[in-house]
Amino acid sequence: MAQNRKAPAYQEYAASMLANKEFRLMSLQERGLLYSLRLECWENKQVPSSQKDLAKYLGIEQQELQSAMTDRVKAMFFIQRDSLSCPELDDYRQHIESVRLGKSRGGKNSANQRKVKRLLESDLQDTSNTLDKLNQVKDSKAQSLDKGFVNDPFVRAYIEASDGV
Repeated sequence: MAQNRKAPAYQEYAASMLANKEFRLMSLQERGLLYSLRLECWENKQVPSSQKDLAKYLGIEQQELQSAMTDRVKAMFFIQRDSLSCPELDDYRQHIESVRLGKSRGGKNSANQRKVKRLLESDLQDTSNTLDKLNQVKDSKAQSLDKGFVNDPFVRAYIEASDGV
């Protein structure tokens, strides 16, 4: 059954983030903002780029946001006119969707192949049943005699004699 839901989580390896030089140089405040923004971008795809709106969106003071929103944090995001998005998470989301679509296509192809196979097997079965029925059909003389249409010994003897001619 198709769920048509967005991916519930993104996979992130701690070692990859800890190996990132920019992340290692961030203060604790910058790291906290970075992760808050990443989580918001995963769930909502983007956040407001205006510091006033973003502070309100995150539920923090604008001054607190300004001190944490350094160039290092900004470097992790794509800034459009009125929104910030995380290219890394956008790419990952796209990857998950392409895998999901591939699995969906594969499942549909497999179901179609099974359906065609069942239809072919059914057709072959019907054909063999028809041939069996045709092989059981006797000539009209034998049918008449078997079904008792002619129950006279003289007529039977005559028909049997004429078959040999």
